[in-house]
Amino acid sequence: MSKVMTTKDPLKWNFDILQELVEGPLLNPKRMEEAIRVTRYMRKLMVFFHPFSHRFSDLPRTKNNIRWVRLACMLLNTLMTSSEGARFLSEDDLLSQIVKSFAQLDPFNGTPTSDPIFSKKRMQETLTFGYFEMLGTLSKRKEGLELMEKFKLFTAFYHLSELKSREDLIKAIIENLDYSIDGHSRIVLSKALTSSYKHIRLFATNHLGTLIRASPVANTWTLRLLLTQLYDPALEVREVAVHFLEEACEAPDVLQTVVEMQPTLDHLGEIGHLLMLKFMSTPMGFRFLHAADYIDREMDIWFHERNLQYVVHVEVFLSKVFNSNSAYDEDVLTLESAVPPHFYGVMAKTELGYQVLQEKGHFSEFAQFIRQHGLESEDPELILKLKSILWAVGNIGATEGGLPLLEEEEIVPAIMDIAEQSLVLSVRGTCFFVLGLISSTPQGAEVLDDHHWGATLSLLGMPTGICVPVDIDKFTEVPSWECVSHEGSDETCLEAPTTEEEVEVMTAIHNLANTVIANTASRTLAKMKARPEYRDVFNSPTMFYRALHTISSQKYRLQVRRHILDLFNLELDVDLAFNY
Repeated sequence: MSKVMTTKDPLKWNFDILQELVEGPLLNPKRMEEAIRVTRYMRKLMVFFHPFSHRFSDLPRTKNNIRWVRLACMLLNTLMTSSEGARFLSEDDLLSQIVKSFAQLDPFNGTPTSDPIFSKKRMQETLTFGYFEMLGTLSKRKEGLELMEKFKLFTAFYHLSELKSREDLIKAIIENLDYSIDGHSRIVLSKALTSSYKHIRLFATNHLGTLIRASPVANTWTLRLLLTQLYDPALEVREVAVHFLEEACEAPDVLQTVVEMQPTLDHLGEIGHLLMLKFMSTPMGFRFLHAADYIDREMDIWFHERNLQYVVHVEVFLSKVFNSNSAYDEDVLTLESAVPPHFYGVMAKTELGYQVLQEKGHFSEFAQFIRQHGLESEDPELILKLKSILWAVGNIGATEGGLPLLEEEEIVPAIMDIAEQSLVLSVRGTCFFVLGLISSTPQGAEVLDDHHWGATLSLLGMPTGICVPVDIDKFTEVPSWECVSHEGSDETCLEAPTTEEEVEVMTAIHNLANTVIANTASRTLAKMKARPEYRDVFNSPTMFYRALHTISSQKYRLQVRRHILDLFNLELDVDLAFNY
């Protein structure tokens, strides 16, 4: 016995029996009709949930009490499964009282109250928040949406969206509404996406992104709304929209749908770069961007600038990977998560991109530079450009469409010669990774095999993108050289520390090389790092550079070198690498 008919106190009701009734017998239309018309059981139960009865709406928001919210949602679902139940709900006071409770907050309504049902305090401390979950349950069904329209709940939502101080209500509406059925719910979301308040637009954009992420198929309406957010006046909103769009476009069907919508991306600047590259990877997207003159502009930028920046991106990433000694640094373990796709590599994925690449003549210039400067070991600018070109060639060769360009220029043997003969180890390493890229297709693996470099294969016989020479000694052999001292040379002299704090820190770092006073120096540095007046010293790129020069020119144990690097609160990133 549920005891609903004998007492108004919900604490005395048998919740388990109530739940069984709602999920079982009441799903039968005849039983539902009996509960409504004969015993008036439903009337007794529904009054408990009415806002103005102050029974459900006054219950504290505890873990145990939240079960009443779940029961209310189940009850509404059960009512809407039968015509009798839907009729009862349309005649009950539940929805009309919810609308009146919303009206208590409407400054234009003329019925304000000192303690409104949906006050901030009640939303945080009582089960009042559950009414939004109930409305969300109604919005999942056509019958529920009709009831919400009848009681003008959507009109109330539009009024609430204008309340600047009640973002909690707007968020509750956005989070709980169901958007699977076209209608007012989607209009509410689109209104939030274009709200005059940035924090609401940001929240709505994030929620829209989660809807797209959770959807198993590409929904045109959600993608169209997300594309609209690319034009939001706030940078934060545009960044969130780009993030979710990049993530969604990993799925080929979503990417195709977005490309067909032909959004304008030029205004996004740097944050839209990866999105542009995704568009380029499809024939339709490439044609769209080529017609908009984006391809020619971007090719020139990559040819003169971005190729060099790409080298820094990759080498910073590799430095993090090779120097990571923490099991928690999972974010650096996958190349895709840190290194962006290469423009030239993406170009080679489509037939039109391959044609444009040939017509532009960049690849011929790349091949000529590799032959001319492949063994450069002294000029830093030439070495950097060489590595940038090697990465471009490798990414082109990593595609089935781009590999013929490498074969036409017969550039693969030249890259192998550089890998085995260059005096610059970072150039050798670049060649190793580049040959791995070329080996990532079956055709590329075959080309490398002809030149005695073997591609590793998966259990299914597919290339893994790792390639090693048959004669490993030729690759690892480094000719000996004579150490040239630069003592007294002005080229190695750094500007002296300018403040007393900088002098003290550098003195302590130098003292770490002396085993007699190293422990004292270490304790001194620890004290300095804890004091606020030294904070700028340990945040200074210039001081970090001085420390790097010191450990590269003096003898320190490996553990001490790591300790010195850990003193500085600087993240090794592209800007730091470029500027210092």
